[in-house]
Amino acid sequence: MFIGINGISICRPGKQGASFVPTDISNLAYWYSADSGITKDGSNLVSQWNDRSGNARNVTQATAGNKPVYTTNQVNGLPAVIFDGSNDFLSLNASIFTNTSNITFFAVAKITTASQYATLFSQYLSGALNAAAFQVCNNSGALKMQTDVSLPKGMYGSTTIPLSTYKCFTYRVAPWSNVATNTELWLNGVAETETTYGGAGTPVLAAGNVYVGAFGGGGPTVTLNGGIAEIVIYNANLSDLDRSRVESYLIAKYAL
Repeated sequence: MFIGINGISICRPGKQGASFVPTDISNLAYWYSADSGITKDGSNLVSQWNDRSGNARNVTQATAGNKPVYTTNQVNGLPAVIFDGSNDFLSLNASIFTNTSNITFFAVAKITTASQYATLFSQYLSGALNAAAFQVCNNSGALKMQTDVSLPKGMYGSTTIPLSTYKCFTYRVAPWSNVATNTELWLNGVAETETTYGGAGTPVLAAGNVYVGAFGGGGPTVTLNGGIAEIVIYNANLSDLDRSRVESYLIAKYAL
């Protein structure tokens, strides 16, 4: 038995007994884990990453030069999907979030190089404020967690993220229209101190495309140079108790 954040008890993966999985909490929108649902070729290039939420929101890539790479034994013996920071991404021509959406986002990921923007997940249609991006960005020479609406505008965290080290990133925004004033961030379950940045303007988030490993605007661009082992996203403002349940599951699974 693993005693997680705030005393939440869960079983480690592979052990007997009841154990938490993300579908135990309602309003699960997307769930991608590299240990399940990967379609790849003989060179481990990923063409599809299946959504485990039950919503069939699978992300795909048909162009060989834009495919990320499935790589084994990345974190705690488990695989991850590796993006090259140049043009790798997976996408879905559908989305669910709007300005009024409450979003709680989790990812187990690593950043390999300190690029200006490393995007884990984004939703984008067009226009400077019609975007939702969950990123780790170079802020004054230090990598920080960050939300962005492509103005740029959002909030960033306080902890410098080490390179090439998998971490559990948590972002909670309720609702998205208040992303520059009501973003909450946690790193490995520990709360960050958030700072607002960017210009004026109210987000106008509407239905668009979904991208894993890239930001949608312009191509897409601002791609991730690093790896993603798991992404879990809820269309809800999760309570602190439920947030801790998801974090405890991820931290135990990947021994973070």
